[in-house]
Amino acid sequence: MNEMESTGQALEEMQQENEKLLIQLKESGEANLKMANERIRDTNVQKKMKEEREIQLQLISSLDNQIAAKGILVQKMVSQLLCQKFSLYKTCV
Repeated sequence: MNEMESTGQALEEMQQENEKLLIQLKESGEANLKMANERIRDTNVQKKMKEEREIQLQLISSLDNQIAAKGILVQKMVSQLLCQKFSLYKTCV
């Protein structure tokens, strides 16, 4: 009888331990799923940020080109004004 009680008690302890392990396994699975979802979200955010950065770099390049073109235009206009001023000066003297 004592052997049956001790076997029964051992079986009950094993069942309790199995329940604890199942709870831990479930919690671990939930934590892993949460981390996987966070990684997916972070990856998507990183991808979007890279795309936005590329757009900004393209915009900067376009603006730089516009500034350079306007600088050339200003230089031409200054040259034309100087030529006109020189022509007027030459005519007046």
